Amino acid sequence: MTTWTPHYAMASKILPFPAKTCFFFIHGRCSLPQTSLRAREDGPQCRVLSIWERLQDEAMDKAEKNRLNTDLTLELVARTLEQAQDLALLCPGYRPGGKNSALDCIFLHGHLCIQSLPICAGICRHFQPRKH
Repeated sequence: MTTWTPHYAMASKILPFPAKTCFFFIHGRCSLPQTSLRAREDGPQCRVLSIWERLQDEAMDKAEKNRLNTDLTLELVARTLEQAQDLALLCPGYRPGGKNSALDCIFLHGHLCIQSLPICAGICRHFQPRKH
């Protein structure tokens, strides 16, 4: 004899499928723009890249204000960025990936920091299959 179980009791046993084939799925995280913008108040962009971008903008503004020529401007930008090369100090989540590049963090995906993205809850209403 089987016993009847109400549908609401069974609902807790239903698990969402993993969204590994979703366009927005990145290493267990959701990169959907609406969710990733809420992930961190400064957005999902890599913290180090954001700092470098800000420093470069400040150096360019300084060069423009002082009317430096192109060579001096490039030198100023290079010196400014040299001072911001200790990646572990710029971002506590930085983990070297072993690549030979300026920024080789294992959490970097394009310009996004994977750690700042929300965890994927499985296939949701925003699911979009990857185009092959």
